[in-house]
Amino acid sequence: MEKIFHKRLNIIFSIFILFISLQIIDRLTIFIYSYANFNKSLIDFLKILGVSLLYDIITFSYFIIFPVIVVILMPYKIYSSKIYKVLAYFYFILNSIILFFNSIANYYFWDEFQVRYNFVAVDYLIYTNEVLKNIKESYPLGILIPLILIFSIIIYFIFKKKINEALQTKTTLKERSILPIGIIVLFFISLTFVNGSNETFSDNKYNIELAKNDIYSFFEAYNKNEIDYNSFYLTYDNNSVLKRLNELRFVPGQVIDNNGYAFFNSNGEEKKYNIIMITVESLSAEYMKAFGSNLNITPFLDSIAHHSLFCTNYFATGTRTVRGIEAIMLSFPPTPGSSIVRRPNNEHIFNFAYPLIQRGYTAKFIYGGYGYFDNMNYFFEHNGFQIVDRNKFNSDEKTFANAWGLCDEDLMNKTLKEADNDYKSGKNFFYFVLTTSNHRPYTFPTNHIKMPFEREGAVRYTDYAIELLIKKASKKDWFKNTIFVISADHCANSAGKTSLPIHKYKIPLIIYAPNIIKPQVFDKIISQIDVAPTVLSLLNLKYKSAFIGKNILNNYADNRAFISSYQKVGYVKDDKIVVLDLKRKYNFFQYDRKDLTMKEAPVDEKLLFDAVAYYQGAFYIFKNNKLKVDKIKWKKYCFF
Repeated sequence: MEKIFHKRLNIIFSIFILFISLQIIDRLTIFIYSYANFNKSLIDFLKILGVSLLYDIITFSYFIIFPVIVVILMPYKIYSSKIYKVLAYFYFILNSIILFFNSIANYYFWDEFQVRYNFVAVDYLIYTNEVLKNIKESYPLGILIPLILIFSIIIYFIFKKKINEALQTKTTLKERSILPIGIIVLFFISLTFVNGSNETFSDNKYNIELAKNDIYSFFEAYNKNEIDYNSFYLTYDNNSVLKRLNELRFVPGQVIDNNGYAFFNSNGEEKKYNIIMITVESLSAEYMKAFGSNLNITPFLDSIAHHSLFCTNYFATGTRTVRGIEAIMLSFPPTPGSSIVRRPNNEHIFNFAYPLIQRGYTAKFIYGGYGYFDNMNYFFEHNGFQIVDRNKFNSDEKTFANAWGLCDEDLMNKTLKEADNDYKSGKNFFYFVLTTSNHRPYTFPTNHIKMPFEREGAVRYTDYAIELLIKKASKKDWFKNTIFVISADHCANSAGKTSLPIHKYKIPLIIYAPNIIKPQVFDKIISQIDVAPTVLSLLNLKYKSAFIGKNILNNYADNRAFISSYQKVGYVKDDKIVVLDLKRKYNFFQYDRKDLTMKEAPVDEKLLFDAVAYYQGAFYIFKNNKLKVDKIKWKKYCFF
């Protein structure tokens, strides 16, 4: 036994004990924190134990692979030297700090998202500047950092004797290689055959997440940021799918060309209305009084909803800002993995603004943060927009900022200035305005809103900022000729016991233009992808379009929506939902709007085919450049 578990491996064993101990503590903490949400039968616990142990061991083999190689190859003379001893101590303490930090970060990530690390965490690591500021402003680092250091030093002294034994033990190459070689073999086997999909052992999302290893989940998300639909999801014959997609996306009387572009016609005279598209960070429908809230944190939005085209069954396509941008700008359903906004080859795509740009409009992306985050500046700039992000604000236009951007008041005041300048120069405008204040750390100026720096206070502040914009705009000459579109990018929280809890995706849509639009409550189920064709219809435009969304005002709204997480995509039709998942799996649910529950439902072959038609068809269209518009020949897609 001594030959297998040699003392020279003491450092590895010590790190393993710390690693496993912290994983156990992490899972117990999460279990206690979200106790009510778990399935708690003995069988479920045994499944969680088995899956978690498997992934913990695999993750440790990844985590420790480099020092294992060092243990095998390092000769005793170097291994026992003073320099190596210092390096070994440093390595052990550093690993302790990393593991303790990861445990705390994992808790806060669960607190915000109710999942293990996913592609959101990967993005946050990439955009270090914003994230470090956000961490500094959101979490008690003055307490956490000293605690991490103290615990790491305590652990060091607990295992110091074992480390010294390892550094002073002579051994042959054969003796010190038996177990490390096993770890190396495990590393390569798991790297080749384990794909991280453990979601088959339970139908409870919380049980699945509890069994995951957080470090493994992070690197899995990094490797799978984009998912090939045809390789992992249910597919049908491509020609049948594209034919059905055309039947679903277009209305009777539309002419479709060979590229799948449809001609949107209009009976009336074209209008030169301006459009200000305000996309609000994390504005769940549940915050508005109109949807039953008693918080009174959206008084202005509630007031103008009664004077607008107000959509009460409007659903976000995803859980990230870039998903909302994708859906609204491209009128395109979500495909598994990253949003098109963040993918390569996303230039010169037919979008919300193109028919307007071809009519002489100026298009601007206005954002209080740094637009390089999530590739937003690149996407907008390469699709016909001018960029007005934080870098374009003058010093006198910046009154308050946090990690994610300037406050929403600054954003709205900048939008007013841009509109005034474009109006004075005789240009019609299309603006995509993206807010930031309703984002952790939820800080904002307190001169108007006297509420704590929490989610409710941030929502109330954003409502105030939008009120500021519209009330000031109402005194401008361009106001009577401008349509304000207010939509959330996604909900504040999409976690639930089911993988795609539909009620968590409901958001408000307010289309406000008192001189143009007759007030109306629209209660059919619609999607973010329906915004562009609906708003453009108010201008009576004639254009060819690659949109998959529909104009909801032409009496052909389908009572359908699209929802998604990172890997799962859902199609909602009336009160039925089909969820498409990896390994070509699918599930059906019946949605009860009264008690907000989703119950398993029998297979509906027609609904399944329609869901696949949308998602497989959308993937085909994007991957085969069918959304592209030649940047020199844009006009061939528009009719004047």
